[in-house]
Amino acid sequence: MKALFIAPAHESPPLDELRVVVGNPVAMAAIEKNQLPFSDGTILVKLAWKHVQSAACWGCCQALVKNHDFVFTRLAP
Repeated sequence: MKALFIAPAHESPPLDELRVVVGNPVAMAAIEKNQLPFSDGTILVKLAWKHVQSAACWGCCQALVKNHDFVFTRLAP
């Protein structure tokens, strides 16, 4: 299935998640046409990732700045 990126969301604490909605081409066509209800064959999926600090940061270092966490990563050879 070819998944197309539809909508991102960054949820602040206490949820502290990155969320993305993806859908198939049938879903994308319905969204572009503002067609409700969605037609048969529409597939929408919500993915969510919890923000968790890594216990070990391999190959990177962090700079903590007020209201921001920056992570600098170097490429492994």
